[in-house]
Amino acid sequence: MSTTTAAASWHHSLEEWTQLQFGQWRQIEHVRPVGFAPFEAHMPEPFHSLPVIMVVLGDRTRAFHSELVQAIDLIRISTATFRPVLFIDSAHSPAIAACDWPVEQCLPEVLVAPGTNWLEHATDHLARAVEFFGATYVFAPKNTEDAETLLMNLGLAFNAEPGVRTSAARLFAHAPTIRDRLGASARGAWDQLPAGPMEKTFESSLGEVTRVSINHVPTAPGILVSEEGETAEIVDELAAATGWSSISAGMATPESSEFTAAVLNAGAEAMSSGGARILIGTDNAAIASDAVLTPNDAGRSYLLHIGSRRLSFPAAEAPRVLASVSGLLRR
Repeated sequence: MSTTTAAASWHHSLEEWTQLQFGQWRQIEHVRPVGFAPFEAHMPEPFHSLPVIMVVLGDRTRAFHSELVQAIDLIRISTATFRPVLFIDSAHSPAIAACDWPVEQCLPEVLVAPGTNWLEHATDHLARAVEFFGATYVFAPKNTEDAETLLMNLGLAFNAEPGVRTSAARLFAHAPTIRDRLGASARGAWDQLPAGPMEKTFESSLGEVTRVSINHVPTAPGILVSEEGETAEIVDELAAATGWSSISAGMATPESSEFTAAVLNAGAEAMSSGGARILIGTDNAAIASDAVLTPNDAGRSYLLHIGSRRLSFPAAEAPRVLASVSGLLRR
């Protein structure tokens, strides 16, 4: 069984983590597959020795779930050389109705407690599912291109006839095109973030919308985070004075505070590069940070909270103080 080495971060999607952890066609050794067979098998025992492939389909790619599993099933039925297992994070996935594979579902992200990194739970569940089913390969297409490549490689690896491979590709071609883009949720595609200032809109699967202001400085020693509109101007001034990256919450739909916190956590982690994450304003358990910097006296002074320690200083000293603490807080 492959050991879990990839960090379960705030900014990675489940698909990104799976690709980091299991790679592309990286064979998992020393597994004992579970004894199950296709529903239509009249003699199930011969199927028990076939390799298991686990297909991870997260809610981000729901639009092509049905067509993808049908295309994979076409290759499976024609070759009888592997047994697929479906791993999903939503009971509403169309893949469930489109195939009769064994299904493993992890807890959806919308059901975890605020401030909890859902990916830690999802990846732990996935690792245990891989071990339980004895999966030899784990695949997690994060966009249409990944899914098309998976179908082509499955057909070639398991010796599907050319006509079968063509039919599978045509079947999947009916699915909507999905591009792994930043903003499709709080997670995923943060590696696409360019350097410099920008405004970015993020939308959750529940229709929650959050707009944030970002200033990405790739070489910055840390990042300043603001969830309160009134501190956004302070964040901009401090970021300009210190050379730090910054992310500030702006417009948001009602009842989207938890999603906004998830976006801030993802962006701060993705841009911090192991540096300090400092929340500007008041402490919020839902937002991960190394310290909290609270403005006082209409911004003329600051109070820095680092655990149980407190440090008060004039606003003019902020760049020097942040430069001093950044090395201490760097992970």
